Amino acid sequence: DCRLQDFLPFTCDRCQEVFCLNHFRYATHHCAKAVGLDNRVLVCPLCSKGVRLIPDEDPNLTWDRHVREACTQEVAQSPGGARRARCPVAGC
Repeated sequence: DCRLQDFLPFTCDRCQEVFCLNHFRYATHHCAKAVGLDNRVLVCPLCSKGVRLIPDEDPNLTWDRHVREACTQEVAQSPGGARRARCPVAGC
């Protein structure tokens, strides 16, 4: 609805509508065909596992639940002993 003329418009891969840089994300244009596709994660610094963030839930609650129930707390290290900072998602 902003009617901004954008030199590099984005076409939503779900609803096929065209959006500017500020509105191309599913959440910002309220894409009805992208419900449930928000798959953001945080990488646990203790066990290096990806922790899926639940939409509309406080990330602190998600983090607390992970630490209490699923975190192995084994610090991931590279062969040199330094900590790896890497996304655990395949292909990332």
